[in-house]
Amino acid sequence: MTTFERSIAETVRIPDPEARNREITSLYVRLSRAMERVVGRTDANWLHFGAWASASAGTVIRGESPGSQWAAPDVLAGNSAIIADIGPRFSRFLQLHESSRSTSEFGSLVSGDPLLTESAELADAFASYAALAAPEAVTDRQRAQLMLRANVQVAHHEQRFADPLIDAAIPGGSLLGTVTSQAISFRLPDGEIRVTRDVPLPTYLCGEQWPAALDVLDDPALLALASRYAQDPHSTRASNAPDWQDLDERMGFIFCLFRAYQRDPAITGGPPPA
Repeated sequence: MTTFERSIAETVRIPDPEARNREITSLYVRLSRAMERVVGRTDANWLHFGAWASASAGTVIRGESPGSQWAAPDVLAGNSAIIADIGPRFSRFLQLHESSRSTSEFGSLVSGDPLLTESAELADAFASYAALAAPEAVTDRQRAQLMLRANVQVAHHEQRFADPLIDAAIPGGSLLGTVTSQAISFRLPDGEIRVTRDVPLPTYLCGEQWPAALDVLDDPALLALASRYAQDPHSTRASNAPDWQDLDERMGFIFCLFRAYQRDPAITGGPPPA
């Protein structure tokens, strides 16, 4: 068992909800820093976004957000379950990189590891991350698209995994789910971003919607993902998720959010302490 795996196992057993959330957020930050040493820091990896999502969950757990009174236990359960599912996979990826003698050996180890290939989404995600370990092999645009592809595929795996947890946190079926979604938001460097609104222009881009390396997508897999989530690849129009219980709506919002904020240095900087 790696140091990260031990930390994850210990963290999910912390009885105090606020302390557990703080430690989960810290774990995401520490894992994201370790990933930076393999895939670089120009583009945020999924763990950077995971840290901000965990910090956002903390506002519910501490009773600082609308709906906290009924959602906090389920949000805490989801926060713990997701780090327990995805954390060991990133730990394994890092372990394989450390033990590899070449980038080709690393890629082979990743593609043959059952923990990293349990689903089609995970297999594509970690293969894309592994490709980023050889920076001389890709251009800046290719690098940005590989990272976005990997991040979105991890998100898809985790959102499918989280479906029952989201249903538990948003009771009452589709009508109440739509109403409850009005209260769901993420706290990012630009402030609170509500899921029922289209992804806004990021402040760091000074009026542009996407970073230059992601303004035009030409990676066929990325374009297929955009089409799958019914997104316009040229804008954030209809990127909102009025019913957060709907997986495709969630993924459409996440796709645009990741694409817009992937090169925001404040994202890689990590969320402020709770």
